[in-house]
Amino acid sequence: MTMTMTTTNTIRAFIALPCPKDARDAMADLQSLLKNHKADVKWDDPEKFHITLKFLGNVDSEKLLRTSIVLRERVNNIGVLDVTYCGIGAFPSLSGPRVIWIGVLDNELITRVQQIVETTFLEHGLGEKEHRSFHPHITLGRVKSERGLARLTATLKNTTFESFPTRCTEVLVMHSELLPTGSRYTTLNSIPLTT
Repeated sequence: MTMTMTTTNTIRAFIALPCPKDARDAMADLQSLLKNHKADVKWDDPEKFHITLKFLGNVDSEKLLRTSIVLRERVNNIGVLDVTYCGIGAFPSLSGPRVIWIGVLDNELITRVQQIVETTFLEHGLGEKEHRSFHPHITLGRVKSERGLARLTATLKNTTFESFPTRCTEVLVMHSELLPTGSRYTTLNSIPLTT
């Protein structure tokens, strides 16, 4: 388990599954096609693509470290996750997109890991209870206004992302810094899913 945390302070954090480079590259290709519509969308940097398991918000870094150790004990026998990315969608809908994403095929183990993460951090007073059902995905971009949206929406409805199977061997504890140029992510902790 790698650790890069420093002395006690409050940091903005989230828990995630990494997305491998070959999958990120394929998603970036699709993202580039969508960018051609010049819609008012803030497109995510492909280097930052990930599946969010739980957003924690601002938390104490020492408490985060202690809880990460507990999480490690709870997930270390889960085993490698088979993660298959496929399809393109949007929240709340393709007709009125606010968030554009690549989906993940239903997978019991991914859901189990997410539930362990949710329970573990709530037990230790970190993060708020998530009331929405878990929908694993990779965020491609967030719509900022209606400009150019009609053309983009039409393309989204007629586009797909071919099934892309991958494997995941770790859960990441991430630090998210909000900067004038956008967010910057740093891996604080890599928790293996196998002993």
